[in-house]
Amino acid sequence: MGCIISSEAIEDAPSPTSTSARSTVGGEVYVFVPGLRSPKFVDLKELLQGSVSTDLASRLQLLRSQVLIACGKNSSASKSRRRRLHQQDTPTANDLEKALVNYLPILLGFVTGGEKLSSGIVFDWINVEDEKKETALGSVYYEVLSVLHLLGLLALQEANTFLTPRPPAEGYSSKVTGESKRNAIELFLKAASFFECALRAVLPNTPDDIKAKLPADLIEAMFRAMENQALGQGVELQLGFAVDNLKASLAVKRRLACEHVKVWDEVRVLSPESGY
Repeated sequence: MGCIISSEAIEDAPSPTSTSARSTVGGEVYVFVPGLRSPKFVDLKELLQGSVSTDLASRLQLLRSQVLIACGKNSSASKSRRRRLHQQDTPTANDLEKALVNYLPILLGFVTGGEKLSSGIVFDWINVEDEKKETALGSVYYEVLSVLHLLGLLALQEANTFLTPRPPAEGYSSKVTGESKRNAIELFLKAASFFECALRAVLPNTPDDIKAKLPADLIEAMFRAMENQALGQGVELQLGFAVDNLKASLAVKRRLACEHVKVWDEVRVLSPESGY
């Protein structure tokens, strides 16, 4: 987009404890995060026997198993967080992100230059919010898209945590600090990068017959809508910093305002197609 980050707006932003700081854009911001998807067990070592080396099959099985274990822990922690909305420490989500990041490169190796695994391997994923929404497809492209989608949603989920006000201390109202907003901006950009990777590098190379069977969460319109949401909310926070900053130039404010309108207009246009 070209103007998500404005160092002038960020670096000169007033301290959240400053008495001279204005709060022109001070409303609470929350992030829409669809239901996370989780993989189901697949015996890759057995299915890959004779297709790849034993070491590679074992490595792939190990990495995917780590994702399954972390997904199970994260699902339990998410249910707990519904009862404790202001919990900031999310080690289980961090473990899941680490497992996915370790798993992704080996998957990309199987699709670089064309899919290299046998179509006899079926990857199965479910929506943790509704286990009836289960999709099993025999394509590594589907597995890569599922991993990128989950990584993006984890980043959005973490951004939402930073933007959720902590319980107020005695004598003080609940407030999201400037540092928390900066962290959220970084996470929005991180989420957008995963969605962009799916849109630019994976979906264009995915066979048409697999595209036709993808669940609604993984279609192009949904990835694009989620990317625009991440970019839009990042711009929204940046614009808030710029408006509250007396040193921010009108050019910076105008640029961010235009970007804000542009991104959310794209989301609005995509909404009917994506169901978002």
